[in-house]
Amino acid sequence: MEEADVDMDKKTATGAMQAVFRALSETLKEGKRVQIKDFGTFERKYRAARKVGARLQTPSTARRQRKRNQRRNTTQRKRKTNDTLGRNPQTGEELDIAGRYSASFSPAKKMKDALNEDESKA
Repeated sequence: MEEADVDMDKKTATGAMQAVFRALSETLKEGKRVQIKDFGTFERKYRAARKVGARLQTPSTARRQRKRNQRRNTTQRKRKTNDTLGRNPQTGEELDIAGRYSASFSPAKKMKDALNEDESKA
């Protein structure tokens, strides 16, 4: 990684970045989007409460799973997705995860293009 050609010492740069991150966090806490031109957008998204082991299957994924199992034509027990996921290994009980907010980032088109610039030249 190259050093940027900026005329400020490390302590000043660190302070400036911490101020930007603090402002970003506060804005996201308020439920607002933060859009940085040609870089991307930060948003606060809510993840609903769920049981870790209970995966939802849409009808189409259930259909694909049934076909896959038929092709395998095995006699072994078919494992459900929640047989091994999201359980306390000591007690075997399913774990609950509370709903929460998390930050999400979507890069801008210009950022994506810059990241893939070298691949298009090859």
